Amino acid sequence: MLSSPHPKRPGLQRAQGLLLFAFMLASLTGCTAAFTASPRGVASLPPQVVDTPPQPLVPIPSPSSAETLFDAEGTGLRVPILLYHRISLPSSNYPRLFVPPAAFEAQMAAIAASNVATLTMEDLVTAVKTGKRFAGGALAVTFDDASEDQYTAAFPVLLRYGIRASLFVPTERIGRPGSLTWPQLQTMVASGLIAIEAHSITHRDLTVMDDARAMKEIAGSRAVLRARLGVPVSTFAYPYGRFSRRIESFVARAGYYCAVTTQWRWTHSPKDALTWGRMEVHAGFPGPYLADLARLSGTWIEAPAALQAPPVRRRPATPTPRASPTPAPKPTASPTPKPTATKTP
Repeated sequence: MLSSPHPKRPGLQRAQGLLLFAFMLASLTGCTAAFTASPRGVASLPPQVVDTPPQPLVPIPSPSSAETLFDAEGTGLRVPILLYHRISLPSSNYPRLFVPPAAFEAQMAAIAASNVATLTMEDLVTAVKTGKRFAGGALAVTFDDASEDQYTAAFPVLLRYGIRASLFVPTERIGRPGSLTWPQLQTMVASGLIAIEAHSITHRDLTVMDDARAMKEIAGSRAVLRARLGVPVSTFAYPYGRFSRRIESFVARAGYYCAVTTQWRWTHSPKDALTWGRMEVHAGFPGPYLADLARLSGTWIEAPAALQAPPVRRRPATPTPRASPTPAPKPTASPTPKPTATKTP
């Protein structure tokens, strides 16, 4: 029998919010530095290679607003899902998608030194389903788009530090120049550290597709990965982070348990399983920040919905009708006999 979840602690909640505030500052700093260092005149990557198009920078919050802005009051299992794309030196007009190998290794070294649990998406799904907690903290590492450097640069680091991770793979890219190959994916799966999840077939915006094509992208990618790699594939990543209620319904119909977005959230529950958030990591993120995020995680902020027994509805007892008290009869005065006159003879 599972014990009750940890209660909310205001001090911890505020510390978590402030840490995330610093986390975002590091993000913005990393983006600025990367843009400054990016060479001009470099040809941009084809649109389908980029997971998320450039977006306006998020306003920097004040410490007093950080808790609300960064999901500090979210409910569910608190575990940050880190999002990486390219592990190489910036070489495109989208430098925020690149983390240099040296910076990546420093981040993974700090995470490993913190002794937190590192999770694949399969691990995280199981934890959410069962209400599991991680007393020492936890995080999940994910990679999108199946670039070859995820095997040549990231995988050796993950092996060196024993860090579990997940790759979201657009199946049509496998075997193309600059992308992963099926043998490389098989090697990573065989290591026991890497889970392979779906990222559609062609990596195009699903929200503009008709129903049949969108369903083929979602269900077809899962079928290919399961057939070629013998992996369960329980999680889907929306291309470009774009989704709608219609696309969510197709993901559920295709047999996935959950789907991940590019929204900054770090609590995950069964009730929002089709919109779990992730935290995109940049070169400027110091490893200690990631480690601190992980150490503050691993607890349930609210009772897992999947484990809550439905309230027992008891039929209210029918009240026994109380007999109305019979009013006591009012005493009636006995009539006083009238004196009878006696006739004198």
